[in-house]
Amino acid sequence: AACARTGEAARYIEAVSALVMQSEATGGGDRTVDLLLRLGAALADEPDGAPRAIAAFERAEALLEGRPLDPRLPRIWKALERCFAQANATESIAQVLEKRIRVASEAERVEALYALADLRLRDPATYDAGLDLLVEATGHDPDAERAEAALRRAASAPQRSPRAPRLLERMARDKGRRRALLDALLLVFETEPLGEDGMREAVALADQLGDPALAQDLLRRA
Repeated sequence: AACARTGEAARYIEAVSALVMQSEATGGGDRTVDLLLRLGAALADEPDGAPRAIAAFERAEALLEGRPLDPRLPRIWKALERCFAQANATESIAQVLEKRIRVASEAERVEALYALADLRLRDPATYDAGLDLLVEATGHDPDAERAEAALRRAASAPQRSPRAPRLLERMARDKGRRRALLDALLLVFETEPLGEDGMREAVALADQLGDPALAQDLLRRA
């Protein structure tokens, strides 16, 4: 059965490839774009098909040059992201995400900002740029829990800068999220003194959140 499916997929890819060639020979246009999308999707499902799928999707994208609002572009970019992820092509994923950020709707733009921030935060060389992207994403995200989770990851990363816990602290204050605020203050305390007011606030938060042991530990460390 698997062999039959493999043969069927190969015949389908061959047939769509032929249709692409015919369409291009007669002027191409929108029909060629649609055929390339079908071809790319079929190739992406094949073992080791990512490179050929990428070529098909990039040809479709090129045919839409000068049409930044064409509704097929976001589909192309999301498909390219998946293919580049299979190929472990991080910088290519970043370039596609940057395109999505420029033209996407607000909700999709926030999603792309988070994804690009996550890529940049993984690399110490681009960590600060990742934080800038994260600030932009969380500033436009109505989902406070998602924003908090993203900032927590950045603030807890091994390569974090002192700026990251402060960003979590600011978001927690703005959104009234006491647990996140206490955790942010504890992370700040790992690298710099909290000061008398900061320590007093951390102790009070620990008490309010029902953690007297932590409150006592903070008092001992003050």
